[in-house]
Amino acid sequence: MDAREIRSGTAEVIKYSFVCDAALNAYLDKHLEDLISLKPAVLSHVVYECYRIKVSVVEQDEKDDKGQRIVLNFGHTIGHALEMAAHYKMTHGEAISVGMVAATMIAIEVGVCAPDVLEKLKGLLTRAGLPISAVKWNVSAAEIMQNMQHDKKFSDGRNRFVLPTAVGDWVEQRGVDNSLIRRVVDAVIS
Repeated sequence: MDAREIRSGTAEVIKYSFVCDAALNAYLDKHLEDLISLKPAVLSHVVYECYRIKVSVVEQDEKDDKGQRIVLNFGHTIGHALEMAAHYKMTHGEAISVGMVAATMIAIEVGVCAPDVLEKLKGLLTRAGLPISAVKWNVSAAEIMQNMQHDKKFSDGRNRFVLPTAVGDWVEQRGVDNSLIRRVVDAVIS
């Protein structure tokens, strides 16, 4: 199996742990290298936990009308726009990795998250071999900002972000100021 794709999939696991389940995050902290090397017991545990989390989220918001399912999009608002701006030279997981960093930076800026959460996220992503910036893809901030306008998470012309408040917890933030988003995008692409 391709190591880059394994790391890419690990980004989604880290996503679940950072906004949905502090216990899974603690488990990853101890067993990340075993997950990436596909140790059967660790892989089985992580797959089960991710499945459990997704089922729980979907059951709480089966018709996607209560605002709970958006949690599954942590890192995706900027991540999808970045993936398009890189002309898909990044894997989905690489783009989401950078998108999670960007969303956490926004969370700090709007005052819902402490800086140590970002450091923990960056540490885990780095250990997983995932990018915490998109500098090597030479993407345009203007293109990322434009791509975000077409994101399905926009509602009534307003952006929607999933922001971590602590490991395992989150809030939805609508209408984040575009100048703040641009500063964060500039920071993660340079």
